[in-house]
Amino acid sequence: FTLNPADLWSCRADTRLYKFLGIICSISTVTQYTQAARYYCTVTTCDGYTGQHFIRMHTPGASEFQTIRNDFVCIFCGSTLVEDASCRLLSDKIIVQMLSYDALNSNGCRHQAISVFLRGDLTSDIMIGKSYRVIGIPTYQHNESKISVAIEANNIYMDSKKLEQICNQGNCSITMPSSVLTLYDDRKSSSWSFVASLAYIFGGDITPPGTYFRLKLGMLLSLVETPKNNKQKSKVSRCLHVLAIGCDTLVIHRLLTFGASFCKRNIQHSASTSLFTSVTKDNHGTGACTIDGGSLLLAKNGICSLGDLSHYRKDTREKLLHVMENSSISVDIPRKFSDAAPQKQMVLPILCNIWAYTYPSTGNHKGIKGIFQNQDLGNIPNTFADTFGMVYVCDNPDTTRDDTAQQTLINQVLTAAVLDDKQQHTVQSIITYEDFKKVIID
Repeated sequence: FTLNPADLWSCRADTRLYKFLGIICSISTVTQYTQAARYYCTVTTCDGYTGQHFIRMHTPGASEFQTIRNDFVCIFCGSTLVEDASCRLLSDKIIVQMLSYDALNSNGCRHQAISVFLRGDLTSDIMIGKSYRVIGIPTYQHNESKISVAIEANNIYMDSKKLEQICNQGNCSITMPSSVLTLYDDRKSSSWSFVASLAYIFGGDITPPGTYFRLKLGMLLSLVETPKNNKQKSKVSRCLHVLAIGCDTLVIHRLLTFGASFCKRNIQHSASTSLFTSVTKDNHGTGACTIDGGSLLLAKNGICSLGDLSHYRKDTREKLLHVMENSSISVDIPRKFSDAAPQKQMVLPILCNIWAYTYPSTGNHKGIKGIFQNQDLGNIPNTFADTFGMVYVCDNPDTTRDDTAQQTLINQVLTAAVLDDKQQHTVQSIITYEDFKKVIID
């Protein structure tokens, strides 16, 4: 059975095994729970004093208080049972929060994460941002007027699509759209003409073909060079970040949003969400802490669009600079959440391409050396711009070229306003949005 989150929150899910596909958005630190315990009778002459008559096992959905209790009585004499602490068997436990894939493209709808209990060997190799398939049993715990809803996992494994497995074995060939094949046959005499033609046509619905050519080319390169598409086995992640600098930030924002829509994992960061990570107290009473992943971790193997960098605070940009230089986020675990005396630290890898833009406001940039010494980066320092793999200055020193591009954009918008959908399709683009999607995603 496939679990519907709406049935889980409305307490309509039966107590049986369900399958759930989601993305881990937060994870707790590892804690211990009692897997099994032995009890014995205190009366030495009773049969319950020796042997393995009273074994307490953990059941799915049970809390530590329900497993270890002091009100058990002997079935032979009625005396109170005592736990043999030397025979207690402990194991690891973590609690993760999972979101369904619909939450990434919620379109303004609110989605609530589902708590999943992982025990024993299931706690290994669990990372924030990865997609997993969970097979487990829904559990409901009543605490006065509150109801705690969770899934007790029986098994968990990474989501691997059959199509990708077949393609890796060489038994499947992806059919390219006819419009792309026609363009390739016409441009195959040159090594770069086909790619340049794709960049020329790309985003024709947002900006006219030929405008923002270098930025469009960089976006296509970043889309095909996402960490998931990079098949090279290397410990060092190869992320291709894109930074656009231009005065018309509205058009650049629309173009970056359009390009990011071709990626299956597309996270548009907003001020209401966390960019890095946050550490909070676990609300399940385990005494541990929960590490909530931000936009950078949730965009694993995809695109994380940051928007206008000039709107970020200075300390946020400095932390983002450190994260991009090390391709990882360091999370400090407070001492009150850990048994060890020294403060713990976790390092979480960043496996996503970061897209951003900024406005080149005039300022004092004396003393800047390097490739950006003649460019106006606004309030973005050149060391920050160096962390991006591709930086594109969209404005041209020749203002007449910008005026021509602006006039072309105005003519396209006005022409599209008086045409129907079929006429717009034939006028604006040679390769449609669906054709580009097949080329980039497949």
